Amino acid sequence: MTASVTLRGYWNHDETGTGTRADATANALTLTNNNAVTNGTGVLNNASAFTLASSMSLSRVSSAPLQMGDIDFGISVWVKLTTKATLQVLVAKDGNASGQREYALFYNNASDRFNFGVFKPTDSIVVVAADVLGAVSTGVWYNVIAWHNAAADTVNIVVNAGTADSAATGGALQAASNGVFALGAEEFGGFVFPLDGLLDETALFTGVPSAADRTFIYGAGTPPAFAAWTASATGVASSSLQASAVQASALQASGIKAVSV
Repeated sequence: MTASVTLRGYWNHDETGTGTRADATANALTLTNNNAVTNGTGVLNNASAFTLASSMSLSRVSSAPLQMGDIDFGISVWVKLTTKATLQVLVAKDGNASGQREYALFYNNASDRFNFGVFKPTDSIVVVAADVLGAVSTGVWYNVIAWHNAAADTVNIVVNAGTADSAATGGALQAASNGVFALGAEEFGGFVFPLDGLLDETALFTGVPSAADRTFIYGAGTPPAFAAWTASATGVASSSLQASAVQASALQASGIKAVSV
């Protein structure tokens, strides 16, 4: 990994039962378990298992390490879908007051694609679809990496370290917000678009991942453990954040109205 990619949160989902999910980084961003997310067999050790009918999710109120705005940032997650009949959120930071919407990584059942969306002022979504991968299969593990490149004004997505899809944002994203961070659903006046499947090895980071970074994260189908991310020379730069870096993406909370994904 390059030192330009820095972890803000990393959830390995190795817990058993229906308790919280711990963040392995120094930021200690423990996720609350809503509606009894349980566990299953992961791509690496355990995974968190979500059932659509029970509207399960993992969430945390907003804090500086989760807030992005118009900076370089990204998400990596391993996902295995059980069903494909509905739109399903993998990772999102959202809210139903104006200006709270930040980012959402989701499965779009209408196009049968993984999508990554970011928001321009005010609450205007820009989406890129994983067209290189194409149709998604149930019962298969996928590593989905998505990121925003602030200098290039692009939003990008790649699956299993293949060729990335990219779309122009047409300008800066809206400011970071106090919207809720969640896995397996998004908060929009209640948790919506619940996941039916498994999530494993979930990372939130700043920076733009290189092709070599994406290959490292995918690990030829076996993802690296958290310790490898933070190893000197080969891992991501320290997972703890300098206060100034956090403050750069933090916001003074705002409000007005939202639109759903």
